[in-house]
Amino acid sequence: MRQPVRTFVRILIAAVAILSLDRLEAQVYGLNGTVSSAGAGLAGATITLLDAATSAQLQQVATDGTGHYEFWVAPGTYNMTIAPPAGSGLMSAVVNGIVIVASDVVQDVVLVKPVNYYKVSGRVKTDEGYPIRVFMSWNGPGADNSNRYTASNEDGTYEFLNRQEGSGQSVQLYADSGTVRIPEGTSVLVGPQGSRSFDLTGDLVLPDIVVPTVFLRGDVTDANGVPIEGVSVSEWRGTQTDEKGFFSLSFMENVGSKRVTFTKDGSGFGVQQVQVEFLVSDKNLAVVLLIADSTKPVFISGPLLTQVKATSATVTWQTDEPAKGDVSWGGGIVAEAGYGTQHAVLLTDLTASTSYTVTVSATDRSRNGPTTASVTFTTASLPDTAPPVIVNGPTVSALTYASAAVEWETNEPSTTEIGGDLTASVAGYQSLHRVELTGLAAQTTYTIDASSSDVSGNGPTTRRISFTTLAAPDLTPPVITKGPWSTDVTASAATIQWETDEPANSGVSYNNGTAYGVLDDDALTQQHRVRMTGLQPSTQYNVTVSSKDAFDNGPTLSAPFAVTTLATDDTQPPVFVETPQVCNVNEQLIQLCFRTDEPASVVVTYGTSAVSLTQTEARSQLTQQHTVPINGLNAATTYFFRVTVRDQAGNERASEVISAATSAQGSSDTKPQFLVGPTVTYTGADRAVVEWEADRPCRGVVEYGTEKYDLQVSNGEYKPKQSIVITNLQPATTYQFRAWITDVNGKSEVGGV
Repeated sequence: MRQPVRTFVRILIAAVAILSLDRLEAQVYGLNGTVSSAGAGLAGATITLLDAATSAQLQQVATDGTGHYEFWVAPGTYNMTIAPPAGSGLMSAVVNGIVIVASDVVQDVVLVKPVNYYKVSGRVKTDEGYPIRVFMSWNGPGADNSNRYTASNEDGTYEFLNRQEGSGQSVQLYADSGTVRIPEGTSVLVGPQGSRSFDLTGDLVLPDIVVPTVFLRGDVTDANGVPIEGVSVSEWRGTQTDEKGFFSLSFMENVGSKRVTFTKDGSGFGVQQVQVEFLVSDKNLAVVLLIADSTKPVFISGPLLTQVKATSATVTWQTDEPAKGDVSWGGGIVAEAGYGTQHAVLLTDLTASTSYTVTVSATDRSRNGPTTASVTFTTASLPDTAPPVIVNGPTVSALTYASAAVEWETNEPSTTEIGGDLTASVAGYQSLHRVELTGLAAQTTYTIDASSSDVSGNGPTTRRISFTTLAAPDLTPPVITKGPWSTDVTASAATIQWETDEPANSGVSYNNGTAYGVLDDDALTQQHRVRMTGLQPSTQYNVTVSSKDAFDNGPTLSAPFAVTTLATDDTQPPVFVETPQVCNVNEQLIQLCFRTDEPASVVVTYGTSAVSLTQTEARSQLTQQHTVPINGLNAATTYFFRVTVRDQAGNERASEVISAATSAQGSSDTKPQFLVGPTVTYTGADRAVVEWEADRPCRGVVEYGTEKYDLQVSNGEYKPKQSIVITNLQPATTYQFRAWITDVNGKSEVGGV
């Protein structure tokens, strides 16, 4: 019995030894692991082992009850597919690139059920329905930094694609600012908040995310009412103004007070902060940025002496911005009352045949200055016997249903009196006269006399005009009827000109893309001239002009236009485009007319001998069309004249000496005559242009109406040629016109159209 047992043991030992030797010789290793699902071993899963290079199937096993499997393989690279048990609802899996080198490898596999992915979409809007563009975030399974974020479109719509199903998911606004598309453009939304939560079981369109919003809208302009583009508007987050100066910020409702800051770096405009209280509903702001002015006023013409008498004289000058100052000389001082660019100060109580040195000062509204200049003159030896000459006007401005303003200019400081149907006066002596007439009746015609006498009591010089009050208040802004255009452009300055249909103030706003400038002159005029100074050479400036009438109607803005400065300073004197000619004569007056190619001041020296021109008449205003009346002359006497013109750069040119004789004593003055016209040269839907040429310089008035001449427009400048624009006409309506011309002597003529 023992012999068979020993034989069995020997056979078993031999078999084990043979197997161990075979494995050692074949160098095989174990590839094993566990297949699981939902944390538990998965029985019955089929594991197929493939050669990684050829994809040939090598072995196949099924997991046991605990989900375990095992292969014995030689060193190499293998792929493995795992098929779930039938009916389990799990997805198959593939494991590639399993490398066996010199040891056993454990490869566990987890099988999962299929996951569904869906699209989530919706819209973001304000409570008024305006779409919001804003960044958004996703909170749900599978969300990471690569797919968590998106942004809504311009129309407020958004999409999150390929989002894994699941419960408790959400989308929310994820930004400190967004933009709202509003009818005016775009509004920056500061601090938007909003979200939507949901369970995702299929493609889903969410209800709109509604952001309760209040808007802070407005416009940013300079002091002339010209829009400023590119102004930073901020309250934590911000925006910029557009080309119209418009901005809009929006906030969540009930945000309380906000401090909004307006800046434009490098422009010269100061920083403006606006405290908006209790922002619980939409608000509108009108913001005006101001230039921090630190520049002294500049004398662009003068000082010049004119109307030099035995005991009085007038000093005139022009500044580049509104300024005021005083005039001092050895025996006294006279201070200006108000700010202006055109200056004329009367000096009195002088001594005949005496030399004086006069010093003029100028300080602007920002208290920059004073700028000073001096001039020397000698008083006349004979007493003054010549009355003042009205060289501009009278014209009616600021006309309403109950008031009017009458304006005129004299060649020397004189009194200001109104007579006729109305009476009024202004104390003192001035060259620029303005009288406010109030308490008038609507639609009523008034005839008045504008009168002035000089300090020596000569005069009065009187001119008569008529006007009819309006039926209702004036609510119409001025119309720019000509221009704007630039003249006298140098390396550092330029003059901007334009015309309006009614007296209005003058504003010029300019910039070179970085630095800005704002000029204004409150003097009411129809012929506007503003001098820009302190410019850079070879630089293009964008210029916009503006005008408001006496009743604050406006401002009317021009389209921007470009002005480019010269590379070097102006060294060329003005040129006489039309040489000085005598254009009007009477017993005591000779009037000279001429035109220069650039704005210039004028000094006329004259006398009864060509070699002794000892008397002077001057005009400090820089202009191109010149009419200079010289009065106080002797009847039937020949006089000689030399005209000297000077531009803003100081370049001068003198004319040849010309001569003319005054009329004989007692000779009658003739009326002015129309040489051409008057005719209507242009008609549009709401305007017409009436033009004519007279035989001498005259001011013009056009009266018009549909049945009677109850309306009028005038030009107070004395010129031979006139072009008057009539605005605010009714379309498809027939009007009748007639034109009145009045010369410097007060003689008038009428022409029908």
